[in-house]
Amino acid sequence: MINKHKMKNKLDDNPIIYAVLAVLWAGVIYIGSSIPGSNLPSAPDVTSSVVHVTEYAVLSILIMQAFWKYYGKFVILDTAILVVLYAISDEMHQYFVPGRFSDPVDLAFDILGLILGVLIFVVLHIKYTKSGG
Repeated sequence: MINKHKMKNKLDDNPIIYAVLAVLWAGVIYIGSSIPGSNLPSAPDVTSSVVHVTEYAVLSILIMQAFWKYYGKFVILDTAILVVLYAISDEMHQYFVPGRFSDPVDLAFDILGLILGVLIFVVLHIKYTKSGG
């Protein structure tokens, strides 16, 4: 039987796993941004906004989990800088994809995702450390 507590500690002691997942997730975002506009399904604007928020919330959580052990609370600022720069580069990249364009509103939703990811991470971190788990 798998001991969940041991598994959790093993993951915490191996932040490289989260760093690899963060890089892979950034790749997923890049690939999604590389799809020409004509190949994208038509969807309401709210769907696009939810996708942007979700993508960057997940990216933020993975980065913070990867580097919390080394940077402590400073990981929040480092993550914010890294994620905002990645979001800007993603919007710039879309400018060169046929049928796509750079949109400051998308960037705002990316940053909202960053904020949501930070909040989720901090709340779960506080809950996890207080419970002794």
